[in-house]
Amino acid sequence: MTDSPAAAPFSAVADSPRSQDPQLVLDLHGDLTASNFTVDGVTDLLGDRAMDAWLREQPVPARVAWNTRATRNRTWPR
Repeated sequence: MTDSPAAAPFSAVADSPRSQDPQLVLDLHGDLTASNFTVDGVTDLLGDRAMDAWLREQPVPARVAWNTRATRNRTWPR
């Protein structure tokens, strides 16, 4: 049995997510990348104005953009 690598400094922060399973983290990364869940992908989905507001911690324009798109498509965007 080999010793586990030392935890990264950020993992010692109280209430931070745990990532003791490197394969799980890699799988999550792959899933998020495959679904275009990136800053650019979310910006494409919501639009520049909504994303600019969201980055100012004003989520309402992003919610409006999401709901407008969902209503227009009658399905949740993928």
